[in-house]
Amino acid sequence: MYYASRTLPNFFAFGFTTIALGNLLLFYGSYTSPHYANKLNRRALFTLTATGVVFRSEIVLLLGAILLWDIYRTSRFLHLRRAIIPPGLLGFLTGLLLTVPLDSYFWLRFPIWPEFSAFIYNVLKGNSANWGTSPALFYFTSALPRLLFNPMVYLICLPVALIVDYQRPDAPTPPENLTILRILRPVLTFLALYSFQPHKEWRFIIYIIPPILAVASAGAARIWSNRANSFIYRLLALCLVGSTIASFAASFAMASISSVNYPGADALELLHQLHYMQKREQKEVARVHMDILTCMTGVTRFLQIPPPPMLSKLGEQNDDRKAWGPTLWIYDKSEDPDRLLHPAFWDDFDYALAERPETVIGKWEIVGTADGYTRIEVVRPGEEGSLLLWNFEAGEGTWSQQITRLWRAVESSCRRLVTRGWWLKIKLEPKIRVLKKQRQREVIPDMAPHPGVDTDQIKEKARKDLLDLLEGARGKKNLVIERSLAGPLGVFAKFSTLQDYGVDKVFFLENNNVDASQRNVIFLARGEKAEAPIAIAEQIKRLQKNSAVEHEFSVVWVPRRTLVANKILEDEGVLGDVSIEEFSLYFVPLEHDVLSLALEDSFSDLYLQKDPTCIFLAAQALMPIQQKYGLFPRIIGKGDNARRLMELLFRMRTEALAGDSISMSKVGMLPSSSIESLIIIDREIDFATCLLTPLTYEGLIDEQFGIRDNQAEIESSIVGPAPGTQASSTTPQQQGLKRKIQLDSSDKIYSQIRDTNIAVTGRILNKVARELKSDYESRHVAVTTSDLREFVNKLPGYQADQQSLKVHTGIAGEIIKVTQSDLFARILEVQQNLAEGNDPASQHDAIEELISRNIPLATILRLLCLESCVSGGIRQKDLDYFKRLILHAYGYQHILTFDALEKMQLLHSRSSANPFLLPTAIAGNAPAGAKTNYAYLRKALRLIVEEVNEQDPNDIAYVYSGYAPLSVRLVQCVLQKQYLFSIIKTSNPANTSAAHGWQGFDDALKSVRGETFNRVQKGEEHAVKARHMLSGAGGVKTVVVMFLGGISFTEIAALRFVAKREEGKRRLLICTTDVLSGDRMMELAIEKESFGKE
Repeated sequence: MYYASRTLPNFFAFGFTTIALGNLLLFYGSYTSPHYANKLNRRALFTLTATGVVFRSEIVLLLGAILLWDIYRTSRFLHLRRAIIPPGLLGFLTGLLLTVPLDSYFWLRFPIWPEFSAFIYNVLKGNSANWGTSPALFYFTSALPRLLFNPMVYLICLPVALIVDYQRPDAPTPPENLTILRILRPVLTFLALYSFQPHKEWRFIIYIIPPILAVASAGAARIWSNRANSFIYRLLALCLVGSTIASFAASFAMASISSVNYPGADALELLHQLHYMQKREQKEVARVHMDILTCMTGVTRFLQIPPPPMLSKLGEQNDDRKAWGPTLWIYDKSEDPDRLLHPAFWDDFDYALAERPETVIGKWEIVGTADGYTRIEVVRPGEEGSLLLWNFEAGEGTWSQQITRLWRAVESSCRRLVTRGWWLKIKLEPKIRVLKKQRQREVIPDMAPHPGVDTDQIKEKARKDLLDLLEGARGKKNLVIERSLAGPLGVFAKFSTLQDYGVDKVFFLENNNVDASQRNVIFLARGEKAEAPIAIAEQIKRLQKNSAVEHEFSVVWVPRRTLVANKILEDEGVLGDVSIEEFSLYFVPLEHDVLSLALEDSFSDLYLQKDPTCIFLAAQALMPIQQKYGLFPRIIGKGDNARRLMELLFRMRTEALAGDSISMSKVGMLPSSSIESLIIIDREIDFATCLLTPLTYEGLIDEQFGIRDNQAEIESSIVGPAPGTQASSTTPQQQGLKRKIQLDSSDKIYSQIRDTNIAVTGRILNKVARELKSDYESRHVAVTTSDLREFVNKLPGYQADQQSLKVHTGIAGEIIKVTQSDLFARILEVQQNLAEGNDPASQHDAIEELISRNIPLATILRLLCLESCVSGGIRQKDLDYFKRLILHAYGYQHILTFDALEKMQLLHSRSSANPFLLPTAIAGNAPAGAKTNYAYLRKALRLIVEEVNEQDPNDIAYVYSGYAPLSVRLVQCVLQKQYLFSIIKTSNPANTSAAHGWQGFDDALKSVRGETFNRVQKGEEHAVKARHMLSGAGGVKTVVVMFLGGISFTEIAALRFVAKREEGKRRLLICTTDVLSGDRMMELAIEKESFGKE
């Protein structure tokens, strides 16, 4: 009954095919005159043809089967020219005249014949298989028995109708059995032919049920009429009556089941009720997304609430929908998996109807559920349960209530008298969840000056979001973390804090050793690449196989879920066993002025793999800053990837505005009053800076020991034992143990010396030591109780400073040993000669000597790549020579290393033998921005500063003792124009000191690789004027400097130097994809495997 009420073309066609087949039945039986019989035949053929043309093309197959068998039989009532062609042609033309104009009008395409288009798509092109396939005998073994329902129909009645007639040679003319055969043969032929179509549904063969039942009724009549003549017929008649009653009861129960088999419709009705019950939250527009299961289980346009103008036309009739208010409902049925995995897609919706809430991205609240049929369960004596779930609450005495009461009375009697309390019941389970978006409170744009981007707030939000995710899994839990995330998480959440939120043990995902000690297991990993999802799936399957505990698995993707991660989990068969969450961790605050995406592979991804994912993540990370503080008024940048990031920011802003995002519709429409600009630097414009050996204290710690996420692992013999450990207890075996040292601004001494040149670090440490000694000895001069109390209060600070001084004295001493070595001096000399522009060929002997001394390969490659970058390449002859030397000394696997370096454009040959005759964009011999020309820029931007005051620096060149990082010089071109004009000793063009962007340095920028851009973001004019009037022109603004591909510690030190010079005017916030060094760049390219012998 449900499908009979659906607006499916099969059921429109069903009525016409039943009438046509009824006419054929009269025609076959010859119950009328020949003239009228032929008329019935023509009418049937006309109806079947027209119905097939308009509604369903498979009806033509049924018609063909009928005609083939009639032609084969050569009936005297059938004449091809008069009885087949005229009605068939008339039906075909009639169908075309009906379907083509109407469907062309509604589809807005002319001409269009929908059924023919569907036939080509589904049959000729074979696309019907995309909707699923079934076995070849599906119609015979499954669909037909279920449609006929009563097994007596196909097991007894049909055989009786056929066999009995063949046993009666004296049958009337024409014989009844021939009529039955003429009915069954085309029907079974149609069924057999249609079984070749891979996609099968029972509605495709619904038209043959009436003729089959007609044949079965003849067999049933034969059984009933002969019940007094034979015991067998009497038994069959009894079975016939019993099966009819049982079929009726089963149909009634199935109708009850069917009533709860459409949870999608129930969920939509529930959503409408919940929305209008919350009067205070009623909106003028409500957007709803409905997933696939919702749409497949009862959702139709008849259940959707029409727009308010249509409601006003309903008149004064008693229609409940008039009370539903003026809300405009927008319903979405998107199925594209790529769109569903985009967080911006879900921002547009207020509600979602979903089978699995974990697939809905964002913060949602489950406000209701719709149950659906699951299975039939056995009810024991004493338990409640029924096969009837209808609960009619209409007026007393209605037919529905009478049927319900009668059924319940029959059930009760059967349970009491027949089954002794045993019965069956329909089991329901939640199928569809009604989700409501947890909207953030609308942010009213702050017209007053804002203090600037607060990195502490970013850190606190990340901490809170992580702890909320952990709290969502009740009880104790094991946490499995991807190794690359351990450091970033440690920046804002210590292990003791995780323990407070139920974390029992922490495992690294790569170790594949998570145990079954806790029921809850939470995986925290990045989903951008395939390795992490594969590892997670393997560990989940291992725990499920080997553990007796029924685990609850949660997968938290950082910073977003991806299509590849979901697909891998689905292919591995574990997607349905896990709940999926997102932890939107983008920027990790390393310091109050440094934000990092902590993407360890961002350099190789961007320049070796050519994977732009980190650009997208950078845009995703910068967007919340715009949403909170307002648009970046000006976006300035250099480099091709920098331009891609800028375009992404503009596109995301447009998408957010088009999506009616709350945050962008308010603050995001206005340029920020606290941010001056965003400067984007692409790492590829200046590889040389990272390849040079840093000479700042922090840079040398990273060079010597490695710094990751504000921590360095250093041997205890250098920094001493951890606090609370006796130095005398350290055994010789423990001397090689490493200790993790925290290196951030919480260490007062470190914050003083981190950005200093190593030449003055020791002097500063001596000064700090003298000050600490003086402060500590002040206890001897304390004469009053208040003086002693003050000293006692300061004592923990003294002790912490003493410990810090001891650590940094040990580290500085170890670094000075290295810097004073002959090898370090030799390498530094080669680097400085190359940076200053001396003849690179004069350095080749030194590089060859270093190779012969078998120093680490990364150091050799850094020197070669440095020459390649600053000299526009290496002469081909020399490059081939060095490649042979390295392959002989370090192994032939480094053929792959050279290939990687060439792909990253760190190592390449040059066409000119003279490095001083490189083509420049100024001369017009090369396209602007094709390659960074250091030969020209050394003078144009004064990259080499001969007189550097390392004690009291006056230029950023102090970080390399004479070389100014090109990347930071470009930032100075924007922020410190007057200073640069003074040191390069050129006349200042008119008004360029106060100009925005790159103006005044256009010629120099043409010699830097990549595109140059300077874009302004404007808001609504009236809002901008209002903010300007309220905020005025005062206040220190923030300049956000974004490094794509990574930034070195020396560049951070140089930018802090610039920020110190600009103190009082502007503040610098440094953002990056990762912190980089020359060795790290080389390690990403060096081939780790070797060509070993088998």
